[in-house]
Amino acid sequence: MRVRIARDELRRLRELTQTIKALEAEIADLARQLAPGLLAEPGCGPLTAAKLVGEIAGAHRFASDAKLARAAGIAPIPVSSGNTNRHRLDRGDNRQINTAIHRVAVTRARCHPETQAYIARNAPKAKAPKTRSAASSATSPDASGTCSKPRAHPRTRRSHPQPH
Repeated sequence: MRVRIARDELRRLRELTQTIKALEAEIADLARQLAPGLLAEPGCGPLTAAKLVGEIAGAHRFASDAKLARAAGIAPIPVSSGNTNRHRLDRGDNRQINTAIHRVAVTRARCHPETQAYIARNAPKAKAPKTRSAASSATSPDASGTCSKPRAHPRTRRSHPQPH
């Protein structure tokens, strides 16, 4: 009985795998027809290109690159106060577009030499935080108990030798 069930499950897995491969090939063909320029970009495969084409539904509907970035949730939001100029990430809008663009960026940073050179050139320009906040101190290795040297538990330390 168990052998028959296992064989049925394996047969079903093989059928599903074949269906998935056929659908991926069909999506890849459609992406090549609709967005050959997008597929030419390093880090953008057929499934990611298809996701972008489907979610954006025509870049021409956006008046500018900035409006597309805002709709995708990748435009920084200014949160300045007084003399402090800062930006925060947008957590809203279309997370599917945001995820697809993030996937392309991560792939390019890992595999594309020109992108790696760009990151290397611009990394020194990034500012380090001036001070540590209480939150960052609370999540430091010392506070989390993951320091490199094992420490004795406070209750096990004895300041005075105990008589036998």
